[in-house]
Amino acid sequence: GDDTTLMPYARYGLTDDFALFAAVPMKDVSMDEGDDNSGFGDVQVGFELLAWEDVMEFPFFIPHVTLSLPTGDEDKGLGTGNTRLTGGLAVGTTIMGWEEFQYHFIVDGRYTIIDKDSAEDDDGHDDNFGSLAAAMIWELSPRFSILGEGMITDQKLEGQDDKPYTLSGGLTYKPIPALLIGIYGG
Repeated sequence: GDDTTLMPYARYGLTDDFALFAAVPMKDVSMDEGDDNSGFGDVQVGFELLAWEDVMEFPFFIPHVTLSLPTGDEDKGLGTGNTRLTGGLAVGTTIMGWEEFQYHFIVDGRYTIIDKDSAEDDDGHDDNFGSLAAAMIWELSPRFSILGEGMITDQKLEGQDDKPYTLSGGLTYKPIPALLIGIYGG
């Protein structure tokens, strides 16, 4: 089916190196078999820590943790039906291009632990899983960027033998320093 998500995301830096974040997805899901549904997805909260960066601000290491709460209706395809805790490490660098362009390259490894007690049923497809992602951001100006990202996981999905993967691209625009607007598809 098709899944369209509008996800307001708030991030607050407590210090220069430590930030808290929250995301509240609004989803519109059209299933190949079944009804079309709209509503809230699973709310996410977490933190990021800039553990180390070079004096030139790159390369960098950012450990992060996200708690996903089962607020979306699993039966309608809006949520997972269980609590998930994801921990990971993002490693990245920046390369200066010609003129004022910058290219950012990031690799992110994650591991997700699923709370079996919060699942409505245990059908065997909700096992802990790892994932590996890579992203490239082409910063055309301090306000506008183009990006591409890909991710592969070893998550087991019902009725599928292949490893799920995601490929997406998007644009971001920063009208003021405290607001970033992003549009992604994939």
